[in-house]
Amino acid sequence: MNRRPRPHPSHLERELTDLGTVIRVPPAPDLVAGIRTRIESQTGRRRLTPAPRLAFVAAALLIAVLGGVVLFSTSAREAVAGWLGIRGIDIVEDAPTPNHANTRLSLGRGSSLSGARKLASFDIAVPAAPGLGRPDEVYVAETAYGGRSVSLVYRAGPSLPAAAGTRVGLLITQFEAGVEDDLIQKVKTAGVEVEPVRIGASPAYWISGNPHYVFLLDPGGGVIEDRTRLAGDTLLWESGRVSLRLESGLGKGRALPIARSMRAP
Repeated sequence: MNRRPRPHPSHLERELTDLGTVIRVPPAPDLVAGIRTRIESQTGRRRLTPAPRLAFVAAALLIAVLGGVVLFSTSAREAVAGWLGIRGIDIVEDAPTPNHANTRLSLGRGSSLSGARKLASFDIAVPAAPGLGRPDEVYVAETAYGGRSVSLVYRAGPSLPAAAGTRVGLLITQFEAGVEDDLIQKVKTAGVEVEPVRIGASPAYWISGNPHYVFLLDPGGGVIEDRTRLAGDTLLWESGRVSLRLESGLGKGRALPIARSMRAP
């Protein structure tokens, strides 16, 4: 009978790092209890020797790990499943999950640009800077004061470096709120710098350094707290009754022209 080759230990770590979002483990019976019953029936309920006991613990731990992890590549799944040699565990390759930004960033409900324009109570602006085009993803979320925010996501690419820990190159969020200088200056803490700039005739703020939050004014004049989503620098400005937040890893020199190109229909 053919046996699957065991992956070399030096390859196993690399295979296991190919983790992603394509394993689906259905509800399963108590596998550990099943393994214990099988072992006890085969050994006549004899006391386990140290070696089988160690193997049993290792198998149980690996089952638990596999129950909570996901594997990217087919080769990784086959290598680990073959190495374990455990029957009754069905590792299914599902259709690849799209690289949605919302998975980690909590941006709200996915929409189209036209759909978001119907839901928002303000005109949604889109950058007209060369090379950007239409956003790859659009999200609409309810705000704490009863309004809606709209987030435009541009995936990372050759001209858009990915923000740390994501595949997002540019995130632009728009919502009804006011930007007040006195409130923005409260962002200044250790590791955070606030630099006044301008977007056309509007005052703006380039906020760099550590992850941070800002205080804004909601339409009723109440103070609200807004936090960044990406671990990058932020450009914040106001256009009419709408506040706009641009987050990226582009740096101020490239972020400002994008902000200045924003156009509403």
